[in-house]
Formats: sequence, C-alpha cells, structure tokens
Amino acid sequence: RFDARQLGRAMNDPDALREEFTRFGVWLAGNQLAATLARSELAAAHYARWHTRPEARGDRFDRALLRIAALGRPGLVLADAYAARFRRTALLRRKLALAIALIETGPAHEVLETAISSSAAGFYTRTLARGALAIGVGILAALAIGPIHLACRLAPARDESAR
Repeated sequence: RFDARQLGRAMNDPDALREEFTRFGVWLAGNQLAATLARSELAAAHYARWHTRPEARGDRFDRALLRIAALGRPGLVLADAYAARFRRTALLRRKLALAIALIETGPAHEVLETAISSSAAGFYTRTLARGALAIGVGILAALAIGPIHLACRLAPARDESAR
C-alpha cells in the first residue's frame, strides 16, 4: 500500500508510480479497470517517464495535495475537488490528466465509452445527486484543504535544492 510519508521516494520509484497510476485510474474510470491498469506496462512506463520532466516537479502545496491524495479514496476526492476549484494547474491535476489520457489511448479505453442505460427519471435523479455531492465535497475540501494552502503560501520559502 502506498505510504504518504514516502512521497519523495515515490517520485522516482517505478513501483510506487505504478501504484499511484493504478489508484488514479481506478478513481477516474472505476474499479473494473484496476486489473487492466496493473498489467499495463506501456502506460505505466509512460507515466513513470513523465516524472523525469521539469513539469513533474511541484511546489510545497503540490506536495501537500499529493500527500492528501495518497491517503486513500477520500483524500483523493478532496484533493481533486480542491485543486479543480482553486488550483487548476496543480501537479495532482496534471497527473490525473496524464492518467486519463493514458487510459483513453490504451486497451482499457472501452470502459470509458460504455453507456449506462436508464430512464430519463433515473438520469435526472443521478445527475442531481452527483451535483449535490460535488457541491458538498467542494465545500468540505475548501474547509479542510484551504488552511493548508494558505499555510503553504505564507510559510517562508526554503531552499528546494537542499532536499
């Protein structure tokens, strides 16, 4: 299981990056995708290779968001909701965009293209419930992560090269 305290190691460790990619893929596309993602050597290799690029580095708040996301599904939901509203260019959002792009171009893409059949009433009920849930999660994320974001902005800058 991924340990949030070992985030620094995870940025360079192929096994930890594969696990992160699988976790993000399951969050984005559903549980039925987990086995396919775990076996996708090419997608995981592309995901790991991206981490050698300059845009894969983040600031203090990016690392905090990744630590929150590493706590499990609730942490990932909150971190993604916060970043979607208040930090659209966050490293977490870039990693999620990369994960969904790799899923869409891989052999598991049909999972994303499967329509859910239901009646019009079921569709509207599901849409309203998801909207209400998104609003609630957004408020909770702002309350839980907002102070962390503020603290990261107000904290004195450290020399990042000393890490």
